[in-house]
Amino acid sequence: MVVNFRLTADDLYQGQRRALQKTKFLGWPRLPRSFPRVFALVFIGIGVFLLTTRDANDNRGAAIAAIGLGLFFLFFDLFLWRILATRYFKRNPSLQKEYRGQLDEDGVKYWAQDMHSKSGWSTFVRWQESKDLILLYPATGIFNMLPKRSFSPTEVDPLRELVARKIGKV
Repeated sequence: MVVNFRLTADDLYQGQRRALQKTKFLGWPRLPRSFPRVFALVFIGIGVFLLTTRDANDNRGAAIAAIGLGLFFLFFDLFLWRILATRYFKRNPSLQKEYRGQLDEDGVKYWAQDMHSKSGWSTFVRWQESKDLILLYPATGIFNMLPKRSFSPTEVDPLRELVARKIGKV
């Protein structure tokens, strides 16, 4: 199966977020995706509670600090990750190239304007699938992205089956 594709900043953002969701930190699994937002809302709620209590003047500094911290965490989770991914994408011309990929029984081959890469299936330690991407991991924390939009609808299921057969479970 041969495919031509060009990555986008949104692909990079989604790939990074998906990779972080399944990565363990110090041997512990990552927290659920909604945790940072819940954490932020708890801080904002504590701040609002402190402002509305009877001795609001005594708690004003702590309340403002809690609301500010909650808003920072919320902003970071909702917007800053995407801003940082877009910035990284724009600063790395190698991510903006037109790629050609070939996936077959032997492995994965990539071509770009000044690059050629060939990897056997034994090179990959795992794979993941998101709504828009298939991520192939040659090592922990390093992944190659294949946008599903570059495949025809009839090619996605055979691709998923090939990757699952050659690399193993997600």
